[in-house]
This record gives sequence, structure tokens and C-alpha cells, in this order.
Amino acid sequence: MRRRAMEPSPIAILGGALAVVGCFVSWEDVSELSWKNSFKVPLEFLWDKNASGGAKLGIPLVAVAAAVMVLSLWRALPADFLRRLGGVAILGATALIVVQLGRRFGWDNLNDSVGLGPWLAGAGGLLALLAPPGLWPLGRRPRADF
Repeated sequence: MRRRAMEPSPIAILGGALAVVGCFVSWEDVSELSWKNSFKVPLEFLWDKNASGGAKLGIPLVAVAAAVMVLSLWRALPADFLRRLGGVAILGATALIVVQLGRRFGWDNLNDSVGLGPWLAGAGGLLALLAPPGLWPLGRRPRADF
């Protein structure tokens, strides 16, 4: 019996798509910061709440989210492991951004300072992490010879 070449996981593909879309929408709703999307969020903000320049978070986050979508096409164990690892990376970056916004503007003001981007990226990372591998079998089914 031959195994199917591709067995995409639509839940994981949706997770990767949500993370990609999350990179292009607002990550903060505070007038003090000028972040309209993750391409303006400094990468150093993940560990330094006062960072304002340098490399941006958007490119690595979109690359990981796109890799999650591509890895969601196969059921193979290495691809599934890497997809789940990508989901953890997306969740980790999103959580660190939210923690830094809470540290910078106060935990009581967190609802007012977090934009739509971290919500979408976090949901995408969670879906990529928890999605079962291969729900849509594509390819030829093996014939039963009698």
C-alpha cells in the first residue's frame, strides 16, 4: 500500500493564515507608539520594553507563519513537529509582546493598549500548535485487489 503524498491539515493552514494576517494589522492601540503592524515593532521589544529601533519583528514572524502553512500540507512526523514548533514560536513572540505592553503601559491598561494583531497571531499560533495532522487526504486511494 502506498501512502498518500499530501494530507493537508486545514486547521493548521488556517492558523498560519491568521498569523500572517495578524502581522499586517495593528499591534497596539496606544498613541505613544507608532506601530501600525508587526513590521514596525522592534524585535528588541520582545526583551526590552523601551526598545524603539533596530530590526523589526514582522519579517521573521511572517516567515515562520508561512512555513507553518507549508508544513501543514504533509502528515509526515518531521513536518508535523516543525509545524508545531512554529506554532510555539508564534505564540511565544505574541506572549512576549503582550507582556512588554503590560509592563510598559500597566496591566490595568492592557485591554486598551493591545491591538488586533497579537490576538490574530496568538490564535494562529495556537491553531498551528494544536491542529491534528492531515484531515483532508489528497491523492489516489489504494485499490483493493481481490
